[in-house]
Amino acid sequence: MPSIDIGLLLRELSRGSAARRRAAAEALGRAGDLRAIEPLTRAETAADPGVRRAVARALAALRECWAGNLAAAMDHPEEMSRHAAAVQLARIGAPAVRPLVAALRNRRHQGRCEAASVLGRIGGPGAVEGLVDAAAEGDAPLIRAALDALAQLPYDPLADLVCSVLTGTLPPTFVSDPRAVPVLLRVLNHPFVAARCAAVEALGRLEDRRATPGLVRALSDGEPAVQCAAARALGVLRDRRAVPALARVLETGAPAGPLAADALGYIGDPAAVPPLVRSLRSDGPCGVRLAAARALGNIGLAAAPALGALKALAAAPGMGPTPEERRTYKAALERIEATLRAAPAELEAASAPAGTGVELEAGPGREGASVVGGKPQQPVPQSPADR
Repeated sequence: MPSIDIGLLLRELSRGSAARRRAAAEALGRAGDLRAIEPLTRAETAADPGVRRAVARALAALRECWAGNLAAAMDHPEEMSRHAAAVQLARIGAPAVRPLVAALRNRRHQGRCEAASVLGRIGGPGAVEGLVDAAAEGDAPLIRAALDALAQLPYDPLADLVCSVLTGTLPPTFVSDPRAVPVLLRVLNHPFVAARCAAVEALGRLEDRRATPGLVRALSDGEPAVQCAAARALGVLRDRRAVPALARVLETGAPAGPLAADALGYIGDPAAVPPLVRSLRSDGPCGVRLAAARALGNIGLAAAPALGALKALAAAPGMGPTPEERRTYKAALERIEATLRAAPAELEAASAPAGTGVELEAGPGREGASVVGGKPQQPVPQSPADR
């Protein structure tokens, strides 16, 4: 590859025709020689707009190259050396964002905290996302530096949400931002329990099913508070992929068992019926049995195998369930029986040809009732999953 005569290009840039000056600027940008920055800066005021555009592109390329060198120089054991490089990077501005974000993501880089600080001064979308990533999965000093830097930036919904989550809280309202899900999933590995709990809650409130695999993993978190938050969030998402993991939590006697049962009821998948029935018949905590009963009532028709156990619990003699517990079992029993009574009529109406007089239609029965073949039927209660 022939060598580039930088001196010749600089002379062309200052004295050539407009076309030659454009070509010289483009070549200087490709050359990556930082000696060209000052002459190109003087050429920014050229009369020809084509020359000005070529000079701007060349300067952006050279400044990013310069910033890359400075970011590498910031990986120095001496604090003063890192500070000097940081000052120069802040002066470069936007072209420095990419190498600074790369430094943030390099776990062996010694200037990560300084890089976070400079990004806070520069700002811009790339800076926000780099700082959010660092705050989500860095060590304690880097987390503090990233949060301080984010606080310097103009309002950004993602930055606001992540800053709140990392302090263990959530804003009363937040904008649903598609960028938030992958960042919050990384927070699930955060060393602070409160941050993990807040991240789980935020993922539930976002109602984005991309979060399901991460929330399923959070059911195995070492902290019961995180497990409980994950079970609640999965109930909100109502994703059937979570059913096996929730069933395991229910049957292992974990503290999140009642919440896992509630989540299974909200999801409404018939595959959840066997573990719910086993929990109903177990000698485990009363709260688990009550939650299993509520879930079975929500599932409805497919929960028919639970009728025997629910009847036995509702009618248990002596020092059995409390009146409130009996009411819960009876309510679940009634909801399942109502769906069973309605099922034959719905099947008949669905299979009958139109106009034969057996299709479902409004009739003169009580308010909210329907008529099948001339007989009023009771309305079927809706489960929360159907509303």
